[in-house]
Amino acid sequence: MKFQWISGKRIDEELGKFCVELEYQLRPKITRFLIAHPDFDGLPDFSGFYFEIDMKLQQVIMNHVQPEILSSKLKRDFDRDVNLGFARSLFTRRPYTPRIHE
Repeated sequence: MKFQWISGKRIDEELGKFCVELEYQLRPKITRFLIAHPDFDGLPDFSGFYFEIDMKLQQVIMNHVQPEILSSKLKRDFDRDVNLGFARSLFTRRPYTPRIHE
């Protein structure tokens, strides 16, 4: 499982720390989602997944090296259970979110 950060701007040290903190909080949530989802029964591991975290749009996008694995139902469930239920609360829960510098 890999994470890619999309900011459109330079990520300074403060924002980098925020990204690391966010990733540590997202990993267990995403792992639990994948383990519990019936579409993945029998997959040996989740190493083919990668997640794009768009800092401007404040959303997490799920991808896989084999895109056919990602059904539309899975994407909807991911948006409902992980993206909306968790990621957005992380972006808005903090009283101060580091700014993205040019």
